[in-house]
Amino acid sequence: MGVIIGMDEAGLGPNLGPFVVAATVWEFSGRSDRCDLYEKLADAVSPTPCENGRLHVADSKEVFSPAKGLHALERAALTLLNLAGCGPARFPDVLTHLSSGVELDHWMSEIAPVDLPAECDPMLLSASIEQLRDSMELARIRCRAIRVDVVFPTLFNRRIAETNNKAAICSQISLNLLRSVWNPDEERAFVIADRHGGRARYDQLLSQAFDDRMVFRLSETPDLSRYRLCDSEVRFECRAERHFAVACASLVAKYVRELSMRMFNAFWRGHVPTVRPTQGYPVDSRRFADDVATARASLGIPDHAFWRER
Repeated sequence: MGVIIGMDEAGLGPNLGPFVVAATVWEFSGRSDRCDLYEKLADAVSPTPCENGRLHVADSKEVFSPAKGLHALERAALTLLNLAGCGPARFPDVLTHLSSGVELDHWMSEIAPVDLPAECDPMLLSASIEQLRDSMELARIRCRAIRVDVVFPTLFNRRIAETNNKAAICSQISLNLLRSVWNPDEERAFVIADRHGGRARYDQLLSQAFDDRMVFRLSETPDLSRYRLCDSEVRFECRAERHFAVACASLVAKYVRELSMRMFNAFWRGHVPTVRPTQGYPVDSRRFADDVATARASLGIPDHAFWRER
């Protein structure tokens, strides 16, 4: 049985909202470094938009934009989550199925949960689930797990204070999530992750995340870093979303972040009805922070619980 694990993140750049990392774990017959999941599932998924009903699975930046709305991203993410055993329910309740011990922002308890699907047509979603399930069964492929880690500003800033290194935080969170879904002593896997910012070396971080196991550096180039951990290969590469498992992680991470920002904006509109929603990215985040400053002061919400320091 082959195993491919894909990892990606969403929201490292913004000042507002959470940083999210996702991992997807796929099982199939054959060797894990010789399997193209796009090819095996080609009758149900496509890396580009298509008209015949196939699911668009690609880098979340290609599937989602605020102008297009949540429909395409939600259809893809909820299809994947359902086939991993986590069907549509409500957000943030769904996080209990995807993570362990997420430290939610306090304001999320003050906002009504988001019923899922939020925008996608339920009948279209059901059709996508059925189509991909049939394709996976025919190809003898299983989505064993989808897991996420969601880090809101309070915890993010706490880690910044401890490390003073944003890139290190991204790597630590990602590799801890990898450890939660995979034991290299028990199974061989092919692990693919997007590069963490400009970082090129990961051998020491991998060793630390996996109890100081020996990590062998296979190659490090400007675009690709490859390592051997036990009998498995772990890669960090630029544009890793071209791999199906990483694209799936990208979609789930972005979906969780977008739902979090939907609740974030709903909370602040409850206190400042005229405030324009934000995605939390630099420049617009400053505008939003200014617009809600008076309300935030009256609510007693400190900077560290609202604004991510880096």
